[in-house]
Amino acid sequence: MDTNTDKQTAAFIALHEECERLRAALATIAKGDSPRPVILPWRIDGRPSKHDQCAHSKFMYETCGDCIEDFAVDALTKHGAGS
Repeated sequence: MDTNTDKQTAAFIALHEECERLRAALATIAKGDSPRPVILPWRIDGRPSKHDQCAHSKFMYETCGDCIEDFAVDALTKHGAGS
């Protein structure tokens, strides 16, 4: 095979994988499943609680647009990292 064709094929595959990774991130956001790291746990025993708070001081039962934005920015900046 021609070296130029090999490079084009590799570039196409990389672009396709990047699109699929971003599509998966968008699907996660659409389902409301974006990760929300707990910064301030409510329970002493470490079990999850709706009263846990994220990095933006929102309780887990509240929607946190900043957590969603953090997830989206992270997905956009992980070029080819394969999350």
